[in-house]
Amino acid sequence: MLIELQQLRRDLPDIAIVHVTHDQAEALALADRIAIMRNARLEAIDRADCLFHRPPSEFAATFLGGADILPARALTAVEAGAVGTYEHGGLHLRALSHDALGGDKHVALAVRPWAWRLLPHAGDNAVQVQVHDSQWRGAVRHVRARVLATDQFIGVDVPVLDAPPTPGEQLWAHVAAEHVHVVPAEKSA
Repeated sequence: MLIELQQLRRDLPDIAIVHVTHDQAEALALADRIAIMRNARLEAIDRADCLFHRPPSEFAATFLGGADILPARALTAVEAGAVGTYEHGGLHLRALSHDALGGDKHVALAVRPWAWRLLPHAGDNAVQVQVHDSQWRGAVRHVRARVLATDQFIGVDVPVLDAPPTPGEQLWAHVAAEHVHVVPAEKSA
């Protein structure tokens, strides 16, 4: 059906089509623009690629792409489009900020499971984790791991061809700064 809907869009370029779905892959494949609803209210609306690569909120990042949210604080002022350093539970992570930020500002760092790489050694932009469990999901194995410094869990998608990590194993989760999305921190309930 997805291919037929894509063909329909090409055949009728002057017709506006509203397609309602809960399937993220379908929405990304079909949409010029995506609207994300939350509690019967419009949370965000933008081009599909912008919402995915520059999520405007924690909710948008977790809803579209399943990002983990790491509460953080900007250590210094960061210019728009620059990489800054952020503190998460005593750990320092670099992230590309699309907006200018003042120093000591509380933010959230959103990282999608496919962006992490599990390695046996420390390195740049990495957190030490302990593997909790993993689930086979076809092309990937989804690993749930606990960040040792903060006790927060993150999800890491490991290619199924790689050897699966063992529960209890301590590894380092690495992420490139351009795959860490800085979003406004949501107010605690």
